[in-house]
Order: sequence, then structure tokens, then C-alpha cells
Amino acid sequence: MSTAPTSISYIRSQSHSESGFIPSEEKTLQDIKKALGSSATPLIRFIRGDEDPESIPATELLGLLCVDLSTPLGPSDKEKVAQISKVSFKGKNETWSPARWVDQVILPLLRVAIGDSPLEAMSCRGELINPIYLPCNVPQVLVCSIDIVFEFPRALWKSQYKAAGAEENYMSHISNTYGGGKLLGPGFVVKSVDVDILESQIELGAWMAGYLTWLTSHHNRNIDITPLISCTVSGDVWVFHVAFGEYVRDDKNQVEILARVNVWGPLPDLTGFTGNTPSAMSLVCTLRRIIDFTKGDFIDKLVNAVAVV
Repeated sequence: MSTAPTSISYIRSQSHSESGFIPSEEKTLQDIKKALGSSATPLIRFIRGDEDPESIPATELLGLLCVDLSTPLGPSDKEKVAQISKVSFKGKNETWSPARWVDQVILPLLRVAIGDSPLEAMSCRGELINPIYLPCNVPQVLVCSIDIVFEFPRALWKSQYKAAGAEENYMSHISNTYGGGKLLGPGFVVKSVDVDILESQIELGAWMAGYLTWLTSHHNRNIDITPLISCTVSGDVWVFHVAFGEYVRDDKNQVEILARVNVWGPLPDLTGFTGNTPSAMSLVCTLRRIIDFTKGDFIDKLVNAVAVV
């Protein structure tokens, strides 16, 4: 596939088993990152995890997720995690594809972490972001999807779906009528171990920016929009990022405009591993704190932001 010399493009890979996007010959990942931070609408700024994000909500969220108040894993969960860790060790040695990591390690571990919480881990490989919520004003073709996302099942969150106007509106920035009809939480981008981490960050950043763009477009109240936490997984390494928006007020049209999305990470305090049992158990505890936040403050503010008034 040819591209114009001045373009920055991501070409969708024909195989979902490998990295989702391939940079064109004309532009590198660093070029794409720079373009997203200088000319995109909204801008996407990547902040290193060891830097101050200059955001109280983001730093408060990280602090919350670092305090372990979760119930210790029971014997059954410990046994499941130990088995998943053994499978993970095998996958790393055999250089598994992302699809195999999803099926045999990532989804099983997420299900242990979810337990009886009213969330589900939805595999949504290939479900693309609606183009209207992708960053624009960038000389590139950017196609973006996510591999796994936490969803709020309608049967368990009926009042929230009703308040959010589920009959009239898409409930997320995903184009597919199945995924787009669900209220969504954190997403997970899964990559091969040999993929540049910057590619994972750009893809996750674009996905989170799309989420916040959708949320802002449906925002009908003067209330805070909570930060969004999501994750990239490469082999047995789980790396977390927090995204938060910067908004400007359009007084003429009486609306808030999302001017910039800040993607803060990787966050060393949350980074997890599945290659050995103690690390995998620690990761499950981190995921459970994320789940507690998602089914609490996150969904409350999400629904309040888009509630039909």
C-alpha cells in the first residue's frame, strides 16, 4: 500500500495476531508521537510515569490504586493464579502471539481479578473506534482498536443505562453496534514482545483520547470527568497509563471543548508481571483496586456526565 510522501499513516495489519499498526516508510513512531502532540485535535501529550502530571485527579487516582485494601486471595484464586503464571512462563519461552496470550493468560487472569464484581472482560479485537472520535488535523491515517475492555453488563447496571439514555445514544466511542452499545471502562492493548513500547503507547493513547472525546461530546453538565486508566500488555509485562483531559469553555456555544488529552505512564508503581506466582498475585490485587475504582467513582461520574436531562 503506497502513501503520499507527506503523510503519516498507520496501515492496518492484515493479521490480528501481530501488532495492530505498521508505520509507513515515510514516518517513524517518534514522528507520529510528535504530530499527535503538536497538531492533532485534540492534542495528545505523553507524560513519563516518573514525571509530575500536574493534575490533582490523576495523582489522587494513582495514590488510591497504590493503597491495598482488597481482601486477600482465597485458596481457589491462589491456585488459579499459580496455574496462569505457569502458562505465562511457557508463553514467554515459546514467544506466543498476542491472540494466544489473550486467550490463555490475560482473560483468565482478568476473570480471577473480577471475581463476583458486576463487570465483564470483553474481548473486542478488531472493533475500531468511530472515526469521528479519533484525533484529527494530523496528516495521517490513524486506525485504532482495543483488544480487551471492561464492560458494564446491561442486566446488572439497568438504572445507569437508563440514566445515560441507552435507547438513543451509543454508549462508547466504538463503532461496532455490540461494543458501542456498552458502557465501557479500562481497555487493554496486547502486543507481541518484540513490538516497540512506543507503538503500544500511541495506540492506547489514541484509544483513550477517543474515549474522552466521545465523553466530552455527550457531556451535558458542569461536573468533573474522571481520569481513565488503561493498560498495555506485552508478554508477561502489564504497564498502566492514566489519561485525563484539559478543557476550554466555548462561551458562544455554551459547551466544553476537549483541548488536550494527557497520557501519563508507564506508571512504575502499578507495573505488573505474570511470569511468577507472587508477581501474578500482586498484579491481581492491583487489578482488583482498579475494578473497585471502575465500579465506583468511575461509573458514577461517567453516568452523571452523560445523563439525559
